[in-house]
Amino acid sequence: MPLIGYARVSTGEQTLYPQLVELRQEGCMIIHEEHASGADRSRPALTRLLAAIRPGDTLVVVRLDGLAYSLVQLLRPWAIPSTPPRRRAVSRCR
Repeated sequence: MPLIGYARVSTGEQTLYPQLVELRQEGCMIIHEEHASGADRSRPALTRLLAAIRPGDTLVVVRLDGLAYSLVQLLRPWAIPSTPPRRRAVSRCR
């Protein structure tokens, strides 16, 4: 059961180094790296990771906000509605 890491920074001034160190310390042998704004929906490294991850794999992130900008965005890749969506109320916390 491989540990697969995902590290993201949102600006060119930021560095992935601290996240990469922590992911390696946790035992991640595969780490997907991304430089993209959290609001940017185009996340090629995350898309590749989600396509490659298999049952039994464990996804490891240092910061949850590195994986998604909001709770809705976080749940979207895994949410597979079984019925057509109805009107939903979403609240945001900051």
